[in-house]
Amino acid sequence: MFSLFEVSRCRMLSAISVRSIMDCGVKPTVDSMLVYIGKDHLFGEIEAPSVPDALRKSTEELKTGGRTTINVR
Repeated sequence: MFSLFEVSRCRMLSAISVRSIMDCGVKPTVDSMLVYIGKDHLFGEIEAPSVPDALRKSTEELKTGGRTTINVR
């Protein structure tokens, strides 16, 4: 995983070639890396490592508390 915001340099990275994934999220290229941003089920549909158990648990706790979540990979 990585951060779209580089804290050490305090600069925001630009996204290019942003594509919508119907009812799931978006797929931009950021700093020459393909990124996926979206709902939980998006990550079951792409070729990527599964969501770590700790992150899945935290997400479920937030949802139970009424929060909206998105994942960034």
